[in-house]
Amino acid sequence: NTFNTSRFDLKLGAFTTVDSNGRTRIVACSLMRHEDVDSFVWVLCAFHAIFKVTPRVILTDGDLWLIRAIETVFPNAVHLLCVWHLARNVAKHVKGCFGAVRTRGAAQSAWNQWYTAFWRILLRTDSATEETFDAEWLALLQLLRGSSSASEEVVQDASDYLGGCQQEDSRDFTIYAMRRKWAYRYTWKEFTMGCNSTQRGEAVFKEIKARVRPGGRLVHL
Repeated sequence: NTFNTSRFDLKLGAFTTVDSNGRTRIVACSLMRHEDVDSFVWVLCAFHAIFKVTPRVILTDGDLWLIRAIETVFPNAVHLLCVWHLARNVAKHVKGCFGAVRTRGAAQSAWNQWYTAFWRILLRTDSATEETFDAEWLALLQLLRGSSSASEEVVQDASDYLGGCQQEDSRDFTIYAMRRKWAYRYTWKEFTMGCNSTQRGEAVFKEIKARVRPGGRLVHL
């Protein structure tokens, strides 16, 4: 969903796909007043009622209510998370752990080292490494605690957001719990037409916002 497309504070959603020529196609749009589970469920049910088809793969950002709605309406679909949104959210929650290092250069170096380790885990595509994911994740958490000079409370909040290896997928929405939705070693086998982020949807929103007034009427949209 995006916003600032009309004066009525309705969030515009666009279902985009890739056609046989590799072009982005908008297949449906929605306008939502509230971005809660019930509203997302209604939108997905309407989509299914119109097209009479269950998507094989669905790629979204990390909206938790949308994730819940997909599990409810399309339980057999493969749901993947946009790695760009995921990495941006990880940076938002973790980078503060490296802000209290004595010098700015040291802080940036420690953060770069940790963030590179995270991306290395994300990008590994060898399915045989599924068995080593927990060990790699534990090492990442240990690196966070070992290289951060922030308070214990700040580090604990970041660790809770990332999630530990003992948490089950059904219990939480931690980054670890959702690993099968973003780590390439789990997702590489799914046919996504080369998409690993919601870049096509973001490009559609960019084109829309270049042509509509934020305070305009719905007919203009």
